[in-house]
Amino acid sequence: MSGLRRPPGPFSRSQLWVAAETWISGRVQLKPKTIASYESLLRSQVLPRWETVPLVRVRNAEVVAWVASMRAQPLSAQRTRHAHYVLSRCSTLPYATAG
Repeated sequence: MSGLRRPPGPFSRSQLWVAAETWISGRVQLKPKTIASYESLLRSQVLPRWETVPLVRVRNAEVVAWVASMRAQPLSAQRTRHAHYVLSRCSTLPYATAG
C-alpha cells in the first residue's frame, strides 16, 4: 500500500495488515484519490481498533459498537460507512480467513 506504513513491532504482520495490503493492492480500478481515502480510513479508524484482533474473532456486536463510537466522533456518516466497508472487505478475503 502506497500511503500506509506498517507499525513497528509484533502487529506489523497481523492478519488485518496482511488482508488490508492484499485488498488495497487489488483495487487497481479505483482512482488514486479513492485509494488514498481508504488508506486514510485504515490508518485512522480501522487499524487502531482491529489490528490486534484475529479476523476470525471479529464479532458483529463489536463491529456495531465500533460503528456507534465512530458516529459519536466528528466523523461524517459517509466516512463511517466507508470505514465499515473497508473493514468488511478486508475481513472477508479468502486469505484473511484461511489461517
